Amino acid sequence: MGKVVVGLDIGTTKIACFVGRKNEHGKIEILSMGKTESLGVMRGMVSNIEKSNQSTVPLRKQKSAPKEN
Repeated sequence: MGKVVVGLDIGTTKIACFVGRKNEHGKIEILSMGKTESLGVMRGMVSNIEKSNQSTVPLRKQKSAPKEN
């Protein structure tokens, strides 16, 4: 199996996170995903880095079952 990669989308209203890796067929397999409210971002620009960082805490604690095939 390939190395694990993380995609993090920080938006004005929400932060989304996807964790995945390439499978034996070369396709990306989603292992986990989550979303939470975004704080400290206004009009697409980070206005408060501490609040933005704190917004990611629930994602780091959130557990999601691996996606079934």
